[in-house]
Amino acid sequence: MIPINFPAGNPVRERFSAFVLGRSTRELVSYWNARYFEGITPPIVLSSAAAIRAYLNAEPGAIAYLPATEIDESCRSVLSLE
Repeated sequence: MIPINFPAGNPVRERFSAFVLGRSTRELVSYWNARYFEGITPPIVLSSAAAIRAYLNAEPGAIAYLPATEIDESCRSVLSLE
């Protein structure tokens, strides 16, 4: 799997991090810094829902989160959260 993130500070990323991961994006910076020195790279960061959809369509192994309003027929949703 190739995980994709919105940029830090993006409200969608903030909400995803808190709701799904149980951590703030600030806490996750420390986590990913530590993993980087173990040879594990953080998720790819793309700046918009359109860029994320394009990447998802080009890369079969990619996975991302999007606001429900940004999901279209090019996306396959595997989980919906309130």
